[in-house]
Amino acid sequence: MNQLHNYLKISKLPCAIFNAHHCQVLNYQYLKDSIDIEQIFRENKSNKLLTLLSDQTKRLVIVQLHLKNTHYLIGPVALNSNPLGQEIDFRSNQLISIRNLHVPFLSYDELYGKVQLILYLAHRYYRYKKLRRQFKHRKSSAFELVNDAYVRVSNHGAHINYAFEQELNRAIVSADASSIKKSLASLYQSGRIGVLADKGPLRNILNFGIIAISTNIRVALRHGMDFEIAYSLNDRYVYYLEKQETFNDVVNCIENELIDLSSQIQKYRVLQASPAVVRAYHELLTNPCANETMKEIAARVNMSQNYFSSLFKKEIGVSFSQFKMLSKINRALTLLAATDKTIFDIGNELGFSDQAYFTNTFKRYTGTTPNQFREDPLLLQDWSIQKFMN
Repeated sequence: MNQLHNYLKISKLPCAIFNAHHCQVLNYQYLKDSIDIEQIFRENKSNKLLTLLSDQTKRLVIVQLHLKNTHYLIGPVALNSNPLGQEIDFRSNQLISIRNLHVPFLSYDELYGKVQLILYLAHRYYRYKKLRRQFKHRKSSAFELVNDAYVRVSNHGAHINYAFEQELNRAIVSADASSIKKSLASLYQSGRIGVLADKGPLRNILNFGIIAISTNIRVALRHGMDFEIAYSLNDRYVYYLEKQETFNDVVNCIENELIDLSSQIQKYRVLQASPAVVRAYHELLTNPCANETMKEIAARVNMSQNYFSSLFKKEIGVSFSQFKMLSKINRALTLLAATDKTIFDIGNELGFSDQAYFTNTFKRYTGTTPNQFREDPLLLQDWSIQKFMN
């Protein structure tokens, strides 16, 4: 539970932790005297793994999590949209301004993502459809703030999209520092980071940095990094991020930490292999949809097909065709976990002729089907290409 507690501290989400002995509160300093969290717990205590509470206006949400003998109440947070994507109108100032009060302001998707992460850190799993139902049908509760809190509303910005995440992941896996810098610079200049906090630009960019680091730590895990090393790096990176005092310092810190993470990933890669094999390795892993043949790659590195084939298998541990398939499966894991694309569309994107072929191949390399993995991502949390190599 240490990872969950650490995340709740750095997330700045108000949180109260109840067990048989006491109540520990985190990040409630801005809601002091405005909410009776213990009364909310007494009136809504549930032994279900997850319960979402809404006030009568549906504007505020509290997430209740039950783990063994411990209950977590996370929130309240203010939502800017409902589960159907319809915007809630804050323009009429229905949330009244009051001094020194602060309620985190999240979109529906941001809160959904945070709940997914909290469940993952708690080593619990909730089926996708069941979690969506929880969000759509939140339990109505009588809780309220003593004085309604005002949250600054902005319709500018957008969530970090998958295309950017993929571009940055590719640069990190390829140890391409210039591309890492370019990707980050393009995002900053585009204004598309979105509103991740309502306490000003510094907190906003800090939250973005934490998200970018945690996302790419998962990439490092996928490429063979030891779990303890990965989480130790994550803690170190977040610690130094939080010590930065200006916006520009945070931007530079994010860039340096992602470049350092890229170099750490390389320690688990094939840097001792010949340059031609390393080049082919990176090309296959970062662009598994290209469907280049071994003959084409061998010609590009000025080798005969037979010699390149034997050298690749000797230095990597699997044949060229096997590694090509492993690269597709590796990308499929990301697409299944991070997008809502259908299994048919993912298989088609990766060059599989039909869904049955994709499903059978996926199961052969992972031991589970795409559907099973999508329903329970923890099934393959230890899966890595490195396990198939020398």
